[in-house]
Amino acid sequence: MNDSYSSVFHERDDWTLYRTLEGLQQVTGVGTGQFLKLAAKELTDNALDASPSCRVGLLEDNGFYIEDDGDGIPGNDEAIAYLFSIKRPLRSTKLYRMPSRGALGMGLKFVTGLVLAAEGTLKVMTRARSLQLFPQYETGKTHFKRLGNDYTAGTRIEISIPGYKTDNILEWSKKAIQLNTRTVYKGKTSPHWYTFAAFYELIKSAPDDLTIVRFLESFDGCTGNKKWQINREFPVRHVRQLTMNNALELLRKMQQLTKPVRPGRLGSVGGLSDFDGYYKIDGETHIKADKKNISTIIPYVAEIWIRDSEKPEANIFVNRTHTATDTFPYINSKELCISDCGILCYIPAKSPKEIWINIITPYFPMMSGSKKPDFHYMKDRICFAAQKAAKLLEKSHRKTHKVKRKSQKSVVLENLTTAINKASDNLKYRYSLRQLYYVSRGIVEEVLGRNLKYGNFQSIITDYENETGEDLPNIYRDDRGSVYHPHLKETIRLGTLSVENYRKPEWIFNKILYCEKEGFIEILRSAQWAEKNDCLLLTSKGYATRAARDILDILTESDEELLFFCIHDADTDGTLIYQSLVDETKARPRRKVKVIELGLLPEEGMEMDLQIEKVQRKKNKEVSKYVPSHWKKWYRSNRIELNAMDTPTFIDWLDRKIEEFAKGKLIPPKNIMIVEFQNCAHSRLKNEIKNELLKEARIEERTDERADRLFPELKEKFSPVEIKSAVTKKLDENPYLLWKEPVQDLADMVVQDILGKNDE
Repeated sequence: MNDSYSSVFHERDDWTLYRTLEGLQQVTGVGTGQFLKLAAKELTDNALDASPSCRVGLLEDNGFYIEDDGDGIPGNDEAIAYLFSIKRPLRSTKLYRMPSRGALGMGLKFVTGLVLAAEGTLKVMTRARSLQLFPQYETGKTHFKRLGNDYTAGTRIEISIPGYKTDNILEWSKKAIQLNTRTVYKGKTSPHWYTFAAFYELIKSAPDDLTIVRFLESFDGCTGNKKWQINREFPVRHVRQLTMNNALELLRKMQQLTKPVRPGRLGSVGGLSDFDGYYKIDGETHIKADKKNISTIIPYVAEIWIRDSEKPEANIFVNRTHTATDTFPYINSKELCISDCGILCYIPAKSPKEIWINIITPYFPMMSGSKKPDFHYMKDRICFAAQKAAKLLEKSHRKTHKVKRKSQKSVVLENLTTAINKASDNLKYRYSLRQLYYVSRGIVEEVLGRNLKYGNFQSIITDYENETGEDLPNIYRDDRGSVYHPHLKETIRLGTLSVENYRKPEWIFNKILYCEKEGFIEILRSAQWAEKNDCLLLTSKGYATRAARDILDILTESDEELLFFCIHDADTDGTLIYQSLVDETKARPRRKVKVIELGLLPEEGMEMDLQIEKVQRKKNKEVSKYVPSHWKKWYRSNRIELNAMDTPTFIDWLDRKIEEFAKGKLIPPKNIMIVEFQNCAHSRLKNEIKNELLKEARIEERTDERADRLFPELKEKFSPVEIKSAVTKKLDENPYLLWKEPVQDLADMVVQDILGKNDE
C-alpha cells in the first residue's frame, strides 16, 4: 500500500443539491430541458390547491406566470421569502397520505433552486403587495425587495429564465387545469393507507405540541368516542412522546376501529368533452404485512381517455397532475403500445391515438433508480380499462355515421362548460342558475333555431347533477328551507354558501326531523318542542332539495348516534319526498342515512277524521315504490294535508309518533361530560380570578384617567383636512377597503406615537 494514500470524506447538506442544475437533475430525475415545464406544473398544482381555477401564460422575457383566485399567501414579506428558500426544511401536510397533487410538497424548493441555478428572476404578487425574490447561493436563504402594494386578488407568480426555450412549457400545466373537474376526495387520510414504517415517520415528524387526540382527528373514522377510546390507552399526551411499540399499538388500534376507504370515495374527473373514448375502473392494492404484521390497503381509481390523433401520444397523470416525464408510445402491428411507469399496455388501434391515463390514489411506490411512480401492480386493470375506452371510441365513430337530430338537452350538456365559463368569467365569480340559463338559451337558439324554456333547462341541470353527483362548480342558489338547532336557538338558511360551510355542532341533538312545510317548523320552534326532544328541525319547502340531502349526508359522518324522522302530507308528493331522502343515487351510493317515516299516513288521517281532498291524477306521476300496493290507488285520487290538524292535535300526534322510536333526552358519554365540566369550571375560575385582580388593580379607573390626560394631545395631531387627505389617498391605492379601515390605521399610528413618547 502506498503510504501517501489517504481517504478524504466530504460532507454536504441536502439543500445544496437545489442550487445547481446538476443537483436539481438528481433531485427530480428530470433533464434540464424540461425544468421550466416542471416548474410551471408545480406552481399550477399549488394554485389549483388554493383556488377552484387558475390561469397560466407566457411572458415576453423567456418566462411564464401562474395566477389563482385563492386567499393569497399568508404571512409578512419575510415569511414569503422563507417559504421560497432552498434551505427551508420540509414542512408539509403532504406527509399525510392523501389522493392529492404532489407527493412531498417540495415544489417551491425546486422552483427557487431553478431560478438560482439558471440566474433567473422570481416575482411573487399576493395580498396587496409585490415582491422580487433573490435566492442566495452560499446561505440557501432568500432575500426580497418590495416592488409595490398594488396586487390584491389571489396570488400571481412570475418566472423568467434567460436562454431557455418556452416551447410547450405550459403543456403539463394546461392539462392539469383541464383535469381539475368533477368529484374529489373530501375525507381524511386513512390508517389503512400506512405501513408501520411510514406511520412511525409521520409521528416523528409531528410538531412537539401535537396531542394524540388532535392527531387522531386527522384520520378517517377516528372521531367522537373512538378517539377518546384510543387515547386513554396511552400513558403520554403528545404524539412525539410515543415509543416505537406505542406507535405500533396505536396504528393497530386505529385500523381495528375504522373501515377501509372505498375506492369510489376517491372521486374522479369524469368524461372530457374532446375525448370520445372514456372508461373508469377502481380497485384496491393489498400490500403484504410488514415485519410488524401491519397490513396496508391502498384504494385507487384509474381513468382512461382516448381519441384519434395525427401521431401516437400518451400522458400519465397521478391525482390529476402530470407525472414529471413524457411518455412515448408506438404503433406495432395495429396495436398502440404504452410502456412507462410500470404500465405495459397494448390497445387495438388501426390509426394513431392519443391516450391519457389518470391514477387517483393516496399512495404509490416509486420505480427503482428513478423518480417515476410505479403502477405495475395495477397494469392489468389499466390495460383492461384502456381497451374498453378504445372500444367506446370505435362505437362513437360508428354513431357519427348515423344522422340524428340533436335534442336541446344534448346541446345544453355539450356546451355546459363553455356556458359556465362565460357566466362566471372562467369561474372567477359565482353565478346563478338563471344567468346560466340565458347563456345556454343563446347557444341552443344558435345551434337548433329553437327556444329553450327555463323549466326544461332546470330539469336538464337537475338530472345532470343527480347523475354526476356534484353541483355545478361555483354556482349560487337561493335559500330554499332552513335548519334549526335546538338549545343554540340558531336558524341557518339552506343555500349554497351555508351548506358549503356547514359544520355539525357536537352533542347538541340526537334526533333530526325533516318536514316539507316550513310553517310547522316555526310552530315546533316556538313551542320549544325541539329543545324538549333534543331534535334538529330541517325543512326545504316541499320536495327535498339537494341542499337538504347534502345536510343529511354531512350529519351521518358523525359518530354520534342520530335518529332521522320524516313527516309529510298524505299524498303522492309526500311519498316521493320520503323516497328521495332514502334512495341511493349515483350521487350518493350506499347512502348511510336511515330515515324513519312518521307519516302522515292515510289511515291515521281517517282515524283522526281529518278532511280528505280529491285530487286529479297528474300525468306520468307515480306513487312512491315504498307505498303498499293496496294504498296506491287511494293516493292517485286522494290526499290529506298536515295542515288539516290544528296545532294542539299536530303536536300531540307528533309526540305519540316519535315516542315509538326515540330514546329520551340526549346524554353524551361520560368522558364528554367530564371534559365539558372541566372546561366550564376552568373557564369560570379564570374569569373570577381575573375580575378579582382587575378590581384590586383599579384598571378601569386608571385607564380612564390616563386616556383623559392624553386625549387632548391626540386631537391636535391631525386636522380634519389632513385626515380626509390621508384616507382618500389610501382608498385610491386600495379601492377594496371601507373608509373606516384607513381611519382606524391612522388612529392606531397616532396612538402608538403618543404612547411611545410618553413611555420615554
